[in-house]
Amino acid sequence: MAFWGAPLDDADHAKHAVMAALEMSKALEQFKLELGELGASFDIGDEDPNVRADSHADNLERLEQILPGAARGLDPEKLDGRVAFRAVLRDRLPVVGPVDDARGPGLYGAFAYGSRGLLWASLAGELIASMLDNEPLPVERKLVAAVDPGRFALRAARKVTGAPA
Repeated sequence: MAFWGAPLDDADHAKHAVMAALEMSKALEQFKLELGELGASFDIGDEDPNVRADSHADNLERLEQILPGAARGLDPEKLDGRVAFRAVLRDRLPVVGPVDDARGPGLYGAFAYGSRGLLWASLAGELIASMLDNEPLPVERKLVAAVDPGRFALRAARKVTGAPA
């Protein structure tokens, strides 16, 4: 995650945060090339903690589509791997912003990125930094509302009262 403007002031902090995110993306691509990372499956609703050949086969198929010939000679039955679980909400959007806390205000969260952490993390950091510094938000209010930690409670309340969503 990268954001500027805190603790030191930077007049171009939004530009620098985006540039840093792009540089991180390039560095990640180079990292993948050097380590030969093949990818990961993302099976919603699948809670099986075991490495499976069918998941490897799906990843190898995607690899073939991206880089024809790259999966040649790789047997999904013989590949090693690991299983991990990603936090994701039913609307597939992350949680970004102030989180209600019984101890009082001041707790902010940025989580539940699912498989899109690289895409969301820098923007989430910039959004929270703007909130903390009372600066103009870097995105439209509609997107801020879409990732608001209390969005599900607000939607439920609107259903009860009949207010528009």
